[in-house]
Amino acid sequence: MDVKSLKFESDSDRENRLMKIGELVIRAYSHYPLTIGMVLSEAEDEEMGYISYEIMWADGSCTNELDVELDNAEWILNALKREENK
Repeated sequence: MDVKSLKFESDSDRENRLMKIGELVIRAYSHYPLTIGMVLSEAEDEEMGYISYEIMWADGSCTNELDVELDNAEWILNALKREENK
């Protein structure tokens, strides 16, 4: 199943999200198996108009990701549960 095909409770919540430090996330473009990461820090580039986050992934690697590249892990897991119960 493609994560992008999941329906969220509120599309506006998904599009207008800001991640918090310590929050669990996945890559918005990921496929199974999903790798969960934790937000370590954030930086805003006011000139370019985006927010980036430093993420520590479950495999121990750290990357910088843009806000549009991340989804809240709880949202994804809840959407998967709803899809499974259909």
